[in-house]
Amino acid sequence: MLLINYTREIFQVLASGARYAEIGVYKGLYATGVRRYNPKEMFLVDPWRAPPMGDLIPADYVGDPVGSLRDATAGYYVGGIAHALEHAYSEVLAEFGGLKNCTIIRKTSAEASETFADSTLDVIYLDGNHRYDYVLADLERWSGKVSRGGYLILNDCYVSPIAKRQHMSVLEAVSTFTKLTDWVCVGAVNQDYTDVVLTRRENAQVAKLVLSNLLMQNNIQFIELPSALVHCMRHCSVRWEFEGKEFTREYLSFGE
Repeated sequence: MLLINYTREIFQVLASGARYAEIGVYKGLYATGVRRYNPKEMFLVDPWRAPPMGDLIPADYVGDPVGSLRDATAGYYVGGIAHALEHAYSEVLAEFGGLKNCTIIRKTSAEASETFADSTLDVIYLDGNHRYDYVLADLERWSGKVSRGGYLILNDCYVSPIAKRQHMSVLEAVSTFTKLTDWVCVGAVNQDYTDVVLTRRENAQVAKLVLSNLLMQNNIQFIELPSALVHCMRHCSVRWEFEGKEFTREYLSFGE
């Protein structure tokens, strides 16, 4: 696994000339970056409608789950989640609706997955519901759609107090999925809300060569770690005071 000192956008280049699908699009910001690399086809999947609050919150959450989620997402879904999603759909239509190589699919992940045959996509970016069972289901339903030598990229592999307030369990689902299948982690970015790249074990060495060549050509620093360390990944908080103000930063850790 290559730990990359860069932002998640570094993985967008994997979609160059590829059949690319994005599950969970919102405003299309990530898809806009992918578009620069001229994918052969783009499929943008999102229901653009607010799910029931219970679909976002673990049933056994201790505390005020609804309040914590509302507080954590207030700045993200401006005007409320329903309003923000409908507005985002309009933005995506305006940006991508006229592209010949792009198909916008306003369906849930489960509904949309049934429209693709196995092995017909090269790169899939999973950024849908971040609750553990939903992420694991997405991994299981979409992994079969990936071609031989293809990739799954997951957003927000983030274990921290901030992630807990937002009920994120993406990394936990990735950990379970890779333990139960032949998929392995070959790349992760060293930042908050970490993205990781998975590929089938048989393609792992080729994938690391592709990524390392890309990184060295662009003078981007990275180190290689055992892929099993993805199960230990978390973000730790550091707090300090300066001139009467309190500051908080997080860093990616594989330590105890």
